[in-house]
Amino acid sequence: MVRAEPTHMATGPCAALLERVGGDQQIFIELCDVFLDDAPKRLDIMREALAAADAPVLQREAHAFKGAAAAFDAEHVVMIARQLEQLAATGDLRDAPRVLAVLDCHSRLLIAAVRAGKAHG
Repeated sequence: MVRAEPTHMATGPCAALLERVGGDQQIFIELCDVFLDDAPKRLDIMREALAAADAPVLQREAHAFKGAAAAFDAEHVVMIARQLEQLAATGDLRDAPRVLAVLDCHSRLLIAAVRAGKAHG
């Protein structure tokens, strides 16, 4: 009787990334680690940029965050980051605190899902 080796399957948003890298575990882990390291820093920079009313920095960081979330097919996070990016592009930041708060909440869920998915990837 031949026993198959147990396989680990990425779950949630990590499944999309694992598929995107052709199942390469090393690249998958590296990209998850980059996201897990980078995402909280970008959120901090966005909060600081908003506090300073620095629309160009907010726009740049929201754009970068949008791209990072897209790697995980996190469509809702991508949509919210796009909304923040567009607000910053206009320079009208009146709604930006609300949008950033929503982005922060959904991003924390994504970060937790990536941590969990990486462990199973």
